[in-house]
Amino acid sequence: MDLKRPLVFAALLLCLTEPAQARPQTGCAPGGGTPPNLSVHRSMGGRVLRLENGPALGRAIVLAYRQETACPAAARPMLPGCLGAARGDMLTFVQLDALGAFELPLSDATLRAKPRVSVVAIPAGASLGQASVSNSLSLGPIRGRGAVGVGGPGTSSAEIVITEFMKDPSTVGDSVGEWIELYNPGSAPVDIEGWVISDLGSDSVTLTNGGQGIAVPANGFLVMGKNDDLSVNGGVPVDFVLSGMTLSNGDDEIILSRPDGRLVDEVLFDGGTLWPDAPGRSASLELSAFDSSANDDPARWCNSSTPLSPTNSDTGTPGLANDPCMGG
Repeated sequence: MDLKRPLVFAALLLCLTEPAQARPQTGCAPGGGTPPNLSVHRSMGGRVLRLENGPALGRAIVLAYRQETACPAAARPMLPGCLGAARGDMLTFVQLDALGAFELPLSDATLRAKPRVSVVAIPAGASLGQASVSNSLSLGPIRGRGAVGVGGPGTSSAEIVITEFMKDPSTVGDSVGEWIELYNPGSAPVDIEGWVISDLGSDSVTLTNGGQGIAVPANGFLVMGKNDDLSVNGGVPVDFVLSGMTLSNGDDEIILSRPDGRLVDEVLFDGGTLWPDAPGRSASLELSAFDSSANDDPARWCNSSTPLSPTNSDTGTPGLANDPCMGG
């Protein structure tokens, strides 16, 4: 097939799998190679879709679909190789650079639509049988969660705010020393059992406590951490053990949503370009910005300064008022 006719080629990529069949999360590469990796990242202008490990100077077709508008059963052409795993309508056509990568800005309208996206990558001059398919990824908060925000000053809905997090402890390992602090500015406790904490990648954890509730106290904090043993986690008073969620030492996201998918709060941090990024020091929200809108601004965050304990030089104030930021 002539790849100089991208629209004709893309038309054949519509509706490739059974509507009831789940789209695989992992990608596909010819000969069992490493497939391209698709991810979402925060940038100064918003969010970008990034593909890596594609064919150098190849072409890529970004596909998008929504489950409720799955393709009719009659429209499933058989295509060779990895293309059997592809699915969706063409979102755009992209040229890959010499590293087999591209970055594509994501509009607010695209994110609100919450499609699942993947990429078909074709080496320059190659046949369809040599195409690879990336992992699939849900745009917006993971698994379609959180298109509508809730909370905020002056609203009747309880607001829970992400106010501090430790992504890169120095004195203990990340697997035991990471933690996230939530704050409830309301006058009544808020039970967050059944809520979901996630990122824009594969992490998504439903907060469960056997039906006993997970209370964030009125005008108080809840600390979620990887380990609640003070002798192991660096002396962090963890209220709730959060397994299945890992904070990247580079850029990542912390997204808190209700069981019905409504977004409560999100923090999308980078690897130190705009956000605080010092190993062994938590990222701390300034006291005047304890709000689910104000905490979107990286300028309102700083590195903490108070040692976690007399025997731990890492800094942070989990469960306590945050350290003042310069000018905050």
